[in-house]
Amino acid sequence: MKTKNYRETFLRKNSKRNGKGIPVAISNEHYARLESIIKVSESDITVDDYLANIMKEHLERMEVQ
Repeated sequence: MKTKNYRETFLRKNSKRNGKGIPVAISNEHYARLESIIKVSESDITVDDYLANIMKEHLERMEVQ
């Protein structure tokens, strides 16, 4: 995936969430890795936004057509 597409797909605010959802536990290691990616990208998104975007993309790609 090209850098521009990656940023547009994953490193953006997830406006549909609006603080709603169910808390999900992830390991401290995974949280730290996600957080470091966000910091390096200089994006202003949260780990929640990033993880929601990753999950959305994954589920859309894995959907049976």
